[in-house]
Amino acid sequence: MPQVNFQINSKTYPISCKEGQEERLMQLQSLISKKEAEIFQAFHGNITHEMLLVMLSIVLSDELTAAKEQIKPSEPTAPQLDPREVENLNEKIQNLKDKIDIMSLKI
Repeated sequence: MPQVNFQINSKTYPISCKEGQEERLMQLQSLISKKEAEIFQAFHGNITHEMLLVMLSIVLSDELTAAKEQIKPSEPTAPQLDPREVENLNEKIQNLKDKIDIMSLKI
């Protein structure tokens, strides 16, 4: 099983993955490294390893949530029918009902 080494705060974490997923994990490692650098800069390098992991989780979760909110599908709306079309359909339904009633009398 392939492995990709993730580095956070100079600590290496070997992550196993399925064949072919290595490239995606390396892309994710790059994203995590960028966020790590931003957090380090915000804390002026004065952050524990544990707090860094917590802050990475919060930042990435926040970005994921914001992205999901942007792509939420809109509420489905009922199609707008022309009132004349509705009246026409009602007449056709009534005509069919009348024909069924006549046919049922013949049976």
